[in-house]
Amino acid sequence: MNQDPIFSKDLQLLLQKKMELLRQWFELAQRQFTATDSSSLAAILQQKDHIIQQLERADSALDYWHTEHSRKYTDHEEKLLSGIELALQNIDQSEEQFQWHLQKQLHQVSEDLQQLAQQEQARRYFKNQVKVGKVGQLFRLKQ
Repeated sequence: MNQDPIFSKDLQLLLQKKMELLRQWFELAQRQFTATDSSSLAAILQQKDHIIQQLERADSALDYWHTEHSRKYTDHEEKLLSGIELALQNIDQSEEQFQWHLQKQLHQVSEDLQQLAQQEQARRYFKNQVKVGKVGQLFRLKQ
């Protein structure tokens, strides 16, 4: 086991980098609630994709570090790992809330479209009634 402080510092830097990327992801996960149109939401999703790619690279570097340096974590590293775990839980919760938010909006849009379709059907019905029905006869419209 190598307890070289340089290798220890490498691990701390990798963990700090991962923590910073997760912080950025969480901020974007919160900002997506305030997106007012599809283009701003698309920009946020693109930024999140970029962060996820960086996280994948950081995880690969961490995996490599662990294969090269097998040892127990220091107290500081344990704190960083706890922070990472908490950040992941917060991101998961935020993303789930956003999915629920989108599903609620989708349901509302579906109901609105259904109501518009019913109104259009009623408009056509009354339009036909005016042309050919008793109302049409009252107004002397041709059948």
